[in-house]
Amino acid sequence: MVYSIVNALNRISSGEQTIDQVGVKDLMHSRLIFVKPTDSIKKAIMIMKENDYSQIPVMENGKVLGTVYQKDLIGFASNPTKANIKVREVMGVPLPEIDENAKIGMIKSVLESWGAVIVKRKDKAVGIFTIYDLFKASKI
Repeated sequence: MVYSIVNALNRISSGEQTIDQVGVKDLMHSRLIFVKPTDSIKKAIMIMKENDYSQIPVMENGKVLGTVYQKDLIGFASNPTKANIKVREVMGVPLPEIDENAKIGMIKSVLESWGAVIVKRKDKAVGIFTIYDLFKASKI
């Protein structure tokens, strides 16, 4: 995975490819961190805090069921009595899903709206690509 990221970044910096031409799979996070619908809000907050995430997918049996967003958890962060409420009670709609062979240029408008996409290979979620991944690959 590290090799494909370095290779993609080298192609961009050398001018061989623009960032829009690079494949999402070359820059995505292949370690997909998620919570289950039966996990507590406390667990979701801890994972998001540890990983500096603004959203986290909710998955079960390999399927994306929803997403927990920071904004959905603000009221719970200051109220420990509600820490054991289940994620399924606060999760929002799932992040958009894209094929791993999509090019970054094809998903920019989705990132503007959502901030992240789930990357799929066939019917299986294999990673996540965020707006921060796009920023990391930028020449700015």
